[in-house]
Amino acid sequence: MKLNHKQIITLILLLLITQILQAAAEPIAKVSFVRGSVAAILESNKSRLLGKDDPIYQGDNIQTSARSFVIITFNDNAKITVRPNSNFSIKEYNDKKGKQAAKMELHQGGIRANSGEIAKNNPNNFQIKTPLATVNAKQADYSVRLCKNDCQQEAKEINNKNLIKTKPIVARVAKIQGKVIAKNNKKSAKNRLLVRGSPLYSGDHLSSQKQSYALLAFRDGGRITVQAETDYEISNYQYQQKNQENKSIHKLITGGMRVLTGHIGKVKKENYKINTPVATIGIRGTGFDLYYIHKEGLYSSVWQGTIEQQNQAGDNILTFSKSSYISNKNSLMKVLPKFPIKLIQALSIRPDKVPVNQENLFKTTVSENTPPGLYVTVHKGSVRLSSSELDLDRNETTYISPDKKMIRLELQPFQEQDPYPLPSEADVKNYSLLMDNYSVKNGSVDECVAE
Repeated sequence: MKLNHKQIITLILLLLITQILQAAAEPIAKVSFVRGSVAAILESNKSRLLGKDDPIYQGDNIQTSARSFVIITFNDNAKITVRPNSNFSIKEYNDKKGKQAAKMELHQGGIRANSGEIAKNNPNNFQIKTPLATVNAKQADYSVRLCKNDCQQEAKEINNKNLIKTKPIVARVAKIQGKVIAKNNKKSAKNRLLVRGSPLYSGDHLSSQKQSYALLAFRDGGRITVQAETDYEISNYQYQQKNQENKSIHKLITGGMRVLTGHIGKVKKENYKINTPVATIGIRGTGFDLYYIHKEGLYSSVWQGTIEQQNQAGDNILTFSKSSYISNKNSLMKVLPKFPIKLIQALSIRPDKVPVNQENLFKTTVSENTPPGLYVTVHKGSVRLSSSELDLDRNETTYISPDKKMIRLELQPFQEQDPYPLPSEADVKNYSLLMDNYSVKNGSVDECVAE
């Protein structure tokens, strides 16, 4: 039997419609864990209560009640915890190669997420939209919270417990030009392209390219300008940490740096050191320049105070306005009439010549009251707020007010101490027992007392 033109077109349309309907009916995720009353509503259909291993579909609107939450695992292995009193929709999800995209919306409450393959291949394809900003995830663990008065109450209870607040961020980029990369010495750490405001950590290795530099502002008020084509490391930096002695230890591997020491160098000079391939630099309340050229040696110049240069040949003091050269670790320091012209021409901004607002760089709260608005916190990896092209790294929070003003903060205690789990860390086999040790008072969750 022959089909005419119209019949062929009709048949093709029917097949396409069938495929679309089948695709719409295919689960895009499943429930890994659920506690309490959690419902999913698919378009105009009736709501269904979710249980473990239940399927989740594109278009599902997920709603949680008080003290209820659900952990969802998507087909690309992304995972999302939907917190209590939340309203969360999956608008689009496609994990097919070449068509990968995930677009979700948080209407109320909060989620905690661990990104999967879709975000890995293209962060812009994994989005969580909120009324105040859209979050594009890279490889990250992060929390997104639309706060009303609930966050204020949680923050107040956490602060009342006098929890120790760690400060893992040791410095931030105050000014930058060109391309500078940071990578921490921790296992599985990845390269981070630095931008203005980027956080830095003890153990970070920085590499700058041609015609590039970064001015780093440290917690104690010290500053370092990392010059172009330089490899430099924040070897060990501790400041105002409980049971830790203040110290600022750095390493210049190759290239140049301009240094202004801060509080650590003023209080206990022996706790501030810069190691180079040919000498260790100690300070006496100082501003100075260092330039190490491989197979040539170390050039130093002091523009404030005094430095001490120590190597196997002995100790040498370099005073204000003087310059020196050390060829290798067995050589004595040679005083130079002036810093070499080629290095003077290569130097970028002196760190004491740039105004730096320490309070804004290391701001921890927007207000004692934890005001309503959007809080996005990164626990691991990085995310981007598409409304501002702002990259947010681990241990950072961005607060966006209802009028969409944005402030970069450090990790907020009410999200750091969140009893509802990051999905990448949840032990779902034992989680029911764990959650029984939580109680709710005045709409917030008390800290777990189980050990």
